Amino acid sequence: MDTARQMFEALGYEFEKEYTSDGENDTYRYTRCFRVDSIVFDLNDKNIIVSKIFHTISLNELQAIIQQCKELGWYKE
Repeated sequence: MDTARQMFEALGYEFEKEYTSDGENDTYRYTRCFRVDSIVFDLNDKNIIVSKIFHTISLNELQAIIQQCKELGWYKE
């Protein structure tokens, strides 16, 4: 099984970790198309923010999102 990062990278996304000194806005961010499309995992509040130009998520993107949630311990089967 591939990691979420590998799955996103296969879809053309780049990965960034963003940590703030105050710990308030810690995120994992996946972006592509010059940052137009992004999927952000808010590590503090356990939110997922999706910003895409066409407002749709492919099945492969959904699978990568679910895999990331599993890796973060947010999703239990």
